[in-house]
Amino acid sequence: MIGTEASPIIGLGSGQSSVPSGDSSFGQVGHWSATSPRPHTRAVPDTDAGPGGGGPPRGGGTVTTERAEATSVRSGRRPLIGAAALMALACLSGCVPNPRAPGPTVTSGPPTSTAAPLDCRSNRSTTTDTLGRPTMFRAVPGPLPTPDTRDVGGVTLPQGRLVTNDRGVAVAWIGTETLKEERLAGLIRGLAAAFSRTGLWPLLVPRSTRATGLDVPWGATGPEQPKPEIPEALAVYERICRNHVIHNADYEPPAPPVTTLAAPRPGPQLTPDELTIRKDGGLLLVLVARPADVPAALGWIGATNAQATGADISAVLRSWEDRFGATLVSLGFDTVEVQLGNRPESVEQRNVLAAEHFWICPDSFEGFTLDDYSRALSTTTRWSFWWD
Repeated sequence: MIGTEASPIIGLGSGQSSVPSGDSSFGQVGHWSATSPRPHTRAVPDTDAGPGGGGPPRGGGTVTTERAEATSVRSGRRPLIGAAALMALACLSGCVPNPRAPGPTVTSGPPTSTAAPLDCRSNRSTTTDTLGRPTMFRAVPGPLPTPDTRDVGGVTLPQGRLVTNDRGVAVAWIGTETLKEERLAGLIRGLAAAFSRTGLWPLLVPRSTRATGLDVPWGATGPEQPKPEIPEALAVYERICRNHVIHNADYEPPAPPVTTLAAPRPGPQLTPDELTIRKDGGLLLVLVARPADVPAALGWIGATNAQATGADISAVLRSWEDRFGATLVSLGFDTVEVQLGNRPESVEQRNVLAAEHFWICPDSFEGFTLDDYSRALSTTTRWSFWWD
């Protein structure tokens, strides 16, 4: 799903609502799986287009959808960050333990433990991305704030609590109140500016559209145990395309299989003060080495219907982050939103990228042809996805 700055694309398909007059942003949502040849779709106007939080406008609107009832954060278990948790984060971020330095202690109440900090110098740079471009958004992960912490990186936090995964390990911190977009935008920009020092990436958690509270990006028992490794993006696409041929050969997809990735778009990376928030929601902090790693760190299951794990989504987000400066700004139970630093330019570049969008989230394409979607990619600086 993409938000556009230009006029809306026509040809949404039968049974889909049209875009209201004067609103040039829209998106499609639906359902697709390897055993379901034709998705169920509907068009949804963008109800919160326009830059939010007073930040400089970087591009088109986002997509809002009617969502299932949000699940709640599991509580009642004492969080613990120990050596095993830090080793899992090391695998995700390409870091290794540094035994020569004293370990950080997370004082979230007994029990607590210490472990050697992570040394990411061998695989990750905190100043450049894989293309050698300067970037603000690299860090050594964590530690998380305690429930009574009110300041992180010089930013005053709202009330919040730790979030533990299904193994009882604290993996995130979430605010306990819904914030107005202006305040949330200020918090996220300030925390993003401090990310290289804190190792805590800030995100918007959208509000639930069917229930009170937030659309938290995990199930009733909390985040799942993360996978030990994040694969390469092309390997993720090859597996998904191969499974389509095996399980869904009768369905002719609107985009060709992904055999190569779109060429990168050179240009400056986003800076913290350019990040925009377009809606009210909650504040989430996740200890990661880079924004793209959040789905993997949370064991995110929102893209299960597209045969993708949280680690798979992080692999794709890493690749988009490196090639287009696409920075993760929002995560819900089954929604992802990124803000672009650099839009694709050439037709070939856009066509390959459009195929990447389809195969990782087929719902994005409902109502679009490949050419329609490709053209829209030239006019937007936000990509929004929903897996039903």
